[in-house]
Amino acid sequence: MFTEHEGVRRKHGATGHALLRATDDPNTLVIVTEFATADGAQAFMADPTLAEAMSRGGVDSQPGVWLWDGAGVDGAVVIGPPSRATTSRKGS
Repeated sequence: MFTEHEGVRRKHGATGHALLRATDDPNTLVIVTEFATADGAQAFMADPTLAEAMSRGGVDSQPGVWLWDGAGVDGAVVIGPPSRATTSRKGS
């Protein structure tokens, strides 16, 4: 499902991504998608197809979704379990 949604990410200016899996639970994923601009990242977060794609991909609970920046990245969308992703700092 992630691959099928690539066109939507690119439409909003996505420039790269990382898929991370928790070592203690392979069903726990964090997805970081980098965007050319913060505006593009925000537009991606608001895109109605995002929730639909996550549902089709097996997301069965409300994930945390954050907009981050820093280290040469103008905008990055982080999607993951709220309890794990909130332990990181914005702009790190």
